[in-house]
Amino acid sequence: MIAASVEHSQRLWHSLTTAAGITERADLLAIAESIKHSHFPGALLPLDWDDTKFCVFATNRVMWGRLAPLLEARIGYTLSDFAGLPTGVIDPRIRSVLDQPLPEIFGTIRLHPEPQYRKGALVALRRLVENINEHFGAFGEPKHQESASTILRMLDVAFSQGDFAHIDALIGELAERRCLDALNLRYLRVRAFAAAGDWKGLKKSPFLTDLQGVAVPTKVLAAIKKAQESAV
Repeated sequence: MIAASVEHSQRLWHSLTTAAGITERADLLAIAESIKHSHFPGALLPLDWDDTKFCVFATNRVMWGRLAPLLEARIGYTLSDFAGLPTGVIDPRIRSVLDQPLPEIFGTIRLHPEPQYRKGALVALRRLVENINEHFGAFGEPKHQESASTILRMLDVAFSQGDFAHIDALIGELAERRCLDALNLRYLRVRAFAAAGDWKGLKKSPFLTDLQGVAVPTKVLAAIKKAQESAV
């Protein structure tokens, strides 16, 4: 759900489905029910005038980190325009009825050009929404997750204390939840090697090549230079 309350979600559902032109399309309305479901990690909105696309929303990157794997698992084989985050572009008719501020994550995902694959994708999306609504109670509330900024602060403490196991666990969590892009994760991996004093391992890792010619933070640059100067 992307609304602040259940009551608000009802109004938003009505506004968005009307703007999308799907008020008479039961098959598409079933997908748009995600806008009202309090347990759905975001919202999906098909468009009546273009069945090759649907809009996707998530209140923040944590929710997107939960929604993205569900989309890939259900309709990955039909997705032709899906790479990490959605495009950040939605039809003006939809944007005009969205409340301000906009959800942190929003955009349009383009489905497969072949009609039979698109039809299968829409069926899979409908089932996804129905399954989450019907079976959420069997799994209970998702476990609490720290924000990305909190984890980064925890990482700074772990680096300062040389807590290598905690460093590895925190970086793994950031990667799993897609809180950071690949470049920033590389920076952290380099710092992890440096914190452990594993210059040989850093020198043999792909990171030195990956970051060649890239402007990197001071601590990362210092670690790279020390690894390059170390004996194998």
